[in-house]
Amino acid sequence: MSHMKKYSLLSLTVLVVSGCAHMDKAALNLQISDARSAVPVVWQVEGVGEDVARAQGWAGLFVDPVLSRYIHTAEQENFDIDQARLRVAQSEALLARSRGGLLPQITGNVQVNGSAPLDDLDVFSDSYGSGISARWNPDIFGGLKAGVRQSQASLEAQKASARDVRQAVLASVVRAYIRVIEADLLLDLATTNLTFLEETNRISNARFRAGDIGGDDLALSDLAYQSSVSSLRNQEFARREAGRALSILLGGFGADDLEVADHLPAPLTLPVRGVPGAVLDTRPDLQALQARILASFASYEGVVANDWPSLGLSGSIGGNGADLGDLFDPAHYIAALGASLVGTLFDGGQNKALRDGAKLAFEESLNRYGKALRQAMREIESAYDQDSSLQRSLVALREASTAADEALRLEQIKYDLGESILLDVLTIQRRVNAANASRISTERARLDAQIAAFVATGGEIPVSR
Repeated sequence: MSHMKKYSLLSLTVLVVSGCAHMDKAALNLQISDARSAVPVVWQVEGVGEDVARAQGWAGLFVDPVLSRYIHTAEQENFDIDQARLRVAQSEALLARSRGGLLPQITGNVQVNGSAPLDDLDVFSDSYGSGISARWNPDIFGGLKAGVRQSQASLEAQKASARDVRQAVLASVVRAYIRVIEADLLLDLATTNLTFLEETNRISNARFRAGDIGGDDLALSDLAYQSSVSSLRNQEFARREAGRALSILLGGFGADDLEVADHLPAPLTLPVRGVPGAVLDTRPDLQALQARILASFASYEGVVANDWPSLGLSGSIGGNGADLGDLFDPAHYIAALGASLVGTLFDGGQNKALRDGAKLAFEESLNRYGKALRQAMREIESAYDQDSSLQRSLVALREASTAADEALRLEQIKYDLGESILLDVLTIQRRVNAANASRISTERARLDAQIAAFVATGGEIPVSR
């Protein structure tokens, strides 16, 4: 009867613990659902038609064999990506260790002892022994299984984080590559500007010798020319620095002479914003946060399980003898079985504090998830808004650049004919240079915005093989 009571009490305990865990999981799902339901409805539905093609067409932005080669190199050589892979491997090892705790632990031993009196070392006696023992925790209250779930969720979080790192690094490679092209274009512009001012300065010297202009105009021409030389040197440094930044991303040592295209990639029209809801399932940073929510909940379950006793089962077979042959004689072996139930009767509230801390950590992970959802919305809105604004700005800048080039051409003709003063030429020339530089930088900024939109919507950087 006493056995029946013990089993009934044990069964009731398991049911109570299972029931509590079930209620906690329901609360977990409810809290995650609440975090997602706070997002506007338009962000939670899948798009239809061309909206579904969120990631399609992006490969066209990167149709560049050099860039594709660099992306492939970064995947293999970038240190951040490599570290992310190592963290995944470490998490896999921790998961294997957690799962191993669910299985019996078996150990074996063989020992040999010998002895002889000091006054007669020839009288030597020896003994032999061997044994096998096993221990197993059936994990009645689920503490070990909670640890496995925590390790599994942590592994999923690391995998998602690795995808996030990869995406961020490859996006940085694309940005760095585009910045090198921008630096080349600005360097060409600075070189062209210096050539123009060099010719203007030559003409100014000739006109000064002919008495057509005064020393003030000649000094102004020299000032403009030397300033252009200084700008060219600064732009040469900027180009080298941009190349070094790209080299480091590729796992190199800062080479500044990497091959790049001679023009910026053509911008694309971003997909219609009908599917931002997909970002909740495709952005790796949000996937990692969801996995960490599960990991923190599993950690909480493990702490709760520590309130209950730990049941251990053990068994062993061992024996010893005075002769080596005794090791193979079953008569010299003894088998033993045992069970233990260990629980903490009083810990001064330590486990309650741990439980409270684990619950707060779980709530914090939910808080981070809710914050990240809003940040994701902001990133997408900002990227799309910036792309639209820069697109409109570029229309005006291109028209201004064309008009400025034509104005400079006409003013230069007038100056060569003596119908204009040098100050007018230099004023227009500065406007031309500023307009062209602004156009190039804005074109690069728009590509940056499109890359940001691509990453913010959870897209994968396409790689051509």
